[in-house]
Amino acid sequence: MPRQLEFTLDSSRSIRLVALKEYFTYGGLVVGYPSTEMNRDMIDRLVARHTRPKGPDVPYLIEPMQTTLEVNPSDQSNGTPAALPRMTCIGDFMSDVLPGDTESIASSLVIIWFQSDFAPPLEPFVRSQLAAMDWDANAWGWSP
Repeated sequence: MPRQLEFTLDSSRSIRLVALKEYFTYGGLVVGYPSTEMNRDMIDRLVARHTRPKGPDVPYLIEPMQTTLEVNPSDQSNGTPAALPRMTCIGDFMSDVLPGDTESIASSLVIIWFQSDFAPPLEPFVRSQLAAMDWDANAWGWSP
């Protein structure tokens, strides 16, 4: 049986990565360069795509760092040139039931992050942001 990736948050809660989808952030960019405006739109659409239509189930985004790109000044019609890390990662995480939730048997959360290479491992910046997040405020309870 495959080993699940387990993380301990700063709150001492243990969470498990149970599914992971990864793809190249700019895999569909054929011409031009990314910009801060394009990146914001891409992130907003990604979060919307992973928000469940019923209920409060909104994914948690680890806000990515963007790298400023040097481009020819005459090519800046797309906006402010900037790039996100190379890989987009969408992870399904699970943990024990949330405090005070008597209806559920566990809690879960979709977490979206960006990093320079395939995961695992998670890069130090991502790990630190993951560890600091408030699971109880962002996760949702569920039952079969």
